Amino acid sequence: MDRHIKDLLIRSLDNTLSDRQESELKAALDGSAELRAEKEHLLQMRSDLAKSRGSSFNEGFTDRVMARLYPDFSRELIHYFRPVAAAAILLILVLVSINLISTGQVTIGNALGIMEVSPEEAFNPIVDLIRE
Repeated sequence: MDRHIKDLLIRSLDNTLSDRQESELKAALDGSAELRAEKEHLLQMRSDLAKSRGSSFNEGFTDRVMARLYPDFSRELIHYFRPVAAAAILLILVLVSINLISTGQVTIGNALGIMEVSPEEAFNPIVDLIRE
């Protein structure tokens, strides 16, 4: 099959051809059973594709995929992050203990590492340099 004629056939499915191209394609279709079969095959593929396109990515697609991959996502999330949560709680307790031991006083501010700053200290750039 001639490549030029096949290109005309494919182009004719979406665009209008010039009169000369149209007559050339018609003559080729009349003279070749293989080309007519190719045209029918292309039309059938386009029809099948148009039918299947509507139902593939409609609303809720992401939710359906996630439900199929992870039937109970929240249970999976809790299962995987339980060890991380235990380590995070332990780390928080260690940091609070270090803050309390380093200051020597048991207050919420000291436990969280919050220092009391006066307005003068807050706007004085020298205090920032001393703390660093």
